[in-house]
Amino acid sequence: MCRPDQEDGNALCEHGVSLTEPSKLLQGLLIDGIGVTQPEDVSQRQSLFDVVTRLLQITPLCAANSNSELTLTTHTQVQKALKERVSPQFKWNTQTTLWECLVQIGAVIDSIPRLISNAQGKYTVVTFDFVNAYTDVVESIEDEYTNVAGQNIDENQYNTALSSVVENLKEE
Repeated sequence: MCRPDQEDGNALCEHGVSLTEPSKLLQGLLIDGIGVTQPEDVSQRQSLFDVVTRLLQITPLCAANSNSELTLTTHTQVQKALKERVSPQFKWNTQTTLWECLVQIGAVIDSIPRLISNAQGKYTVVTFDFVNAYTDVVESIEDEYTNVAGQNIDENQYNTALSSVVENLKEE
């Protein structure tokens, strides 16, 4: 919001900036309650991909994402992991958030859900970041800060206990 200054006529502008992880928006979306049950026939069971797709289709839209539906990422590694894993049975009630559902689904494939932007810059694409998926292997962690085996440590430099002053404490 800009307004002219009273003294010299220059405009004074007031800006508000908030830094929030876009994935936090998923915590504001309540689902209507959904359950995933699997048939006894293994060949007819749903994959995690089917469950996520269905969950995103039935999730009500929030005001921040108006006219935008949530979609699943087209990243091949994420889609492959979701399609290859048979979904366990889930039961979510009407007070469950979309974030909670996606966290439980992500736990099956060792990943954490995240909301990323689409081509238009709106945060409507759900993806999963894999936990412990590393590409670099560290052979040695020794450097100038590492305590090499056999080196002495001065234990007096570390706290071994904490104390607190408490008033009006009753012993029962």
